[in-house]
Parts: sequence; C-alpha cells; structure tokens
Amino acid sequence: MIKCLPSDSATDIEYKVQCPNCHKTYVGETGRMFGAIRLHEHRTEVESKTKRAFITSQRTSSLTEHNNSALTENATQENHIINGFRRPTVIDRDPDQCMRWSTEAVHIRKKGQQAINRDVGSYQLSQHTTTFLTRHVPIVSRTGRTSTSFSW
Repeated sequence: MIKCLPSDSATDIEYKVQCPNCHKTYVGETGRMFGAIRLHEHRTEVESKTKRAFITSQRTSSLTEHNNSALTENATQENHIINGFRRPTVIDRDPDQCMRWSTEAVHIRKKGQQAINRDVGSYQLSQHTTTFLTRHVPIVSRTGRTSTSFSW
C-alpha cells in the first residue's frame, strides 16, 4: 500500500525533528500548515541566529537571548547545525487539538533526556503516567500507523 505524504499545506500534524549532532529530538504539533508555516518558522529562526559568526562576545550574548523555539536554543547554545528540516518525521495527524497536545506530551515524555523541548508539552500528564510511559509502553500512533519520514 502506498502512503500519501503530507504536502506543505497539510495541517493537524504531530512531528519531530532530530538534531544530527547530539541526536536529541524536538517534538511538536501544529494545527496550521506544517511545511509552509510551522516548519518554515523553525527553519527561519534557526538560520537567522546561526548565520552570525560566533566570536566569543556574540556567543556569550546569544546564550541570554530569547528564542521562540527550543530547536534554536539547541543550535545556538550547543553550536549545533539543525538540518533535520529537510526530513522531519510526521508522528501522526489528528484534527482534534486536545489529542495532538496529549500525543505530543506522551512523545516528549518518552524521549526523556533525549528531548530538546523546553517543557513537557501543552497537556499535563500525571507523574504516574510519565513513570509508566518511560518504563513500559512503546509509542504507537493513535491511528495505528507507524511514523513517516518525508522530504520537503
């Protein structure tokens, strides 16, 4: 069976982008157009902050700057190159925002220390659920699909 991959205008996406340097992963969700808007926002901020030549004074000041994305923080603070924008992984698609939030939280918790995310997602899972997820339960898409990688 051939799976159709989402276009730039696909919405209601749960996704992840991996840093090739430290192999940590950013997990996110969006109800907006994924490739044309959300992924573009991540890419634009990372590129604008990392194109500067990092002399010592600029690098020091970059550590205190506010970044909109945890991906940007990883790129600037760790001096990593995020090139996962070419091949993000779609975890799932769901039109229900609460389901996307809870799935995002589950995936962030499952990543644990390997997550780049600054927080644990929009949906608050109990500590018991977090403990259970990190020890026992493999992540399976709510729709039963496996994660799909694709290029833009």
